Amino acid sequence: MAATIYNGVMQGTGADNTQTLYTNNTGGNVRLIFNYFQTGNAAPGIFRIYIGTSNAPNHPNGQDLDTMELNPPSNIIFGKNVNNGPVNSSGNTWPTEFMLANNNSIYVRIPPQISSYVAAIHYNFTVIDEE
Repeated sequence: MAATIYNGVMQGTGADNTQTLYTNNTGGNVRLIFNYFQTGNAAPGIFRIYIGTSNAPNHPNGQDLDTMELNPPSNIIFGKNVNNGPVNSSGNTWPTEFMLANNNSIYVRIPPQISSYVAAIHYNFTVIDEE
């Protein structure tokens, strides 16, 4: 089992945009463990996380049903063993571990309220090859 650590910051652009956080091109399944994840202040903007094959799923029309859409609120901090769970005013829960099939990705849609050169998300996660 090999593990790789990813950490960094994604910045806003002042426009609605989607960026790729990670693409699994290992030839097999991987497990992602989020050690730390923080969204910036985008109120009233809404972040989206897409996990699967599409960075713009069209679920209402029955398309891209293999892509999961998650809606993390602004100003949330979560991660494995981070204050025993997510920290936000609405009490939302958030998964810290995902399985990702080969040729699937994790995309982050950053709202336009996040200006250029402003941190939209901070992240640290581990990718473990499932062999």
